[in-house]
Amino acid sequence: FGTTNAEANHLLWKFYLESFLTRYDGGSKLERVRELFRRCYAAVKDDSVVAEFYLLHAKFEEQYGLSKRALQVYKALCQRTKNDFTTYQLYATKTIQYLGVTAARDVYQEAVAVIQDDDCCSRLCLEFAKLEAYRLNELDRARKIMSYGAQMANPATYSEYWKEWHTLEVAHGNEETYREMLRIKRSVQTAFSIGTAVTARVTSTENDNATP
Repeated sequence: FGTTNAEANHLLWKFYLESFLTRYDGGSKLERVRELFRRCYAAVKDDSVVAEFYLLHAKFEEQYGLSKRALQVYKALCQRTKNDFTTYQLYATKTIQYLGVTAARDVYQEAVAVIQDDDCCSRLCLEFAKLEAYRLNELDRARKIMSYGAQMANPATYSEYWKEWHTLEVAHGNEETYREMLRIKRSVQTAFSIGTAVTARVTSTENDNATP
């Protein structure tokens, strides 16, 4: 069932699924519920609202199904919403909860490989590096991740990234690793400064050309 009106379709599925889950509380109709969610994902085209249904589905699986299935739902949510930091971080958190800290590596590695939004990717790199450094004690791996994510972390707008790296090196690094962090920061600052200048020049030229 469904309707061509996006908002009405969303509300219809929300009402139906919540009513069905309330009526059959306790997971007495597991496969029926899963089938309804599959139909819902196909019917609700708006990615900005579909997350609500994935989260409802994942919660249901955590309560009445299998943790493995719940994680599959969280993964599917990430694939559907794509460049969303919150959903990937939730997926990583749930993976740690059910499979352990080491298992979260795969989540972060997959996310960093597919995400195309620089802001989201750099934020996930920071969380990934913190996991490696402070929960797995893998400092070299953490530095490599920080170095990769740094290329997308503008010091002028994302100071938290560099503060965290500074804290890491002060607590666990040495003069060599600290100086390397500073070198990378200068390089990134230069790259972003050049990019900003080029963008401003292009914009100015376009405005001049548009003036009659």
